[in-house]
Amino acid sequence: MAKTLMDIRQSRRIMKWALFFFNLLFWVLGISVFAVGIYVKTDHSDYATIMNEQGNGYSVVLISVGVIVMVVGLVGCVGTLRENRILLVVYASAVALIFLLECAAGGLGYQFRHKLQQHVIGGMNSTIIQFDYTNNNNIRNAWRSVQTQRECCGVVNADDWLHNDTTWSIQHTEAGQSMDELPPTCCPMAANQTCVFTGSRHFHKSCYGVVYENLQKHWKTLAGTAIAVACIQLVGIALSVVLSESIRKYGRYSQFG
Repeated sequence: MAKTLMDIRQSRRIMKWALFFFNLLFWVLGISVFAVGIYVKTDHSDYATIMNEQGNGYSVVLISVGVIVMVVGLVGCVGTLRENRILLVVYASAVALIFLLECAAGGLGYQFRHKLQQHVIGGMNSTIIQFDYTNNNNIRNAWRSVQTQRECCGVVNADDWLHNDTTWSIQHTEAGQSMDELPPTCCPMAANQTCVFTGSRHFHKSCYGVVYENLQKHWKTLAGTAIAVACIQLVGIALSVVLSESIRKYGRYSQFG
């Protein structure tokens, strides 16, 4: 009997600290996802703006997931240290639900991955139409910033600026200016030179390509993090269920004789 009790105490100790370690790692991953979301929202706000604010959704998803993971990880840590069956059951249920939602979101994301391109182009087309030197300063400054820093011009190519429905084209028509003129940020910085579509001086890189590449990079980071979290979740669920059942059968560690 003494040997059996010793075995129970030893296995309980191993399970408890193993689960605490995985919960702590789960919590740290939550902080990492939250930090990435804040970084995307603050450092890449220009990308979100030229996509007609649609890009903010990606950072909001990261921040929300990070907060949820941190809260669940904290519940798991407390439940493990206090050997509280209720908290362990809540933790295991929450982690299982998150895991199922991750699987569903991953499947939907993979199924509709090709629509992301249409989503990005549609948002960028709507803001390039609104680009105005006197109004919509957020849009104006965002397009200026992206084109200057990434040396790109237009959504797909430079002549996007010359379409009849863009504010840029309408303003030049009303002012009797050249219909061939592009925003100055479409060309390398040069004093007293007008940026025009004809010739090869303007940037030929697509701004859509730049934005889409940036989105893909963050989605790959998110996907890699999700896989790591999923592995930890499965181990955490198994350990929490085993520990909860051990507490139900034998009581808390402190109650052992």
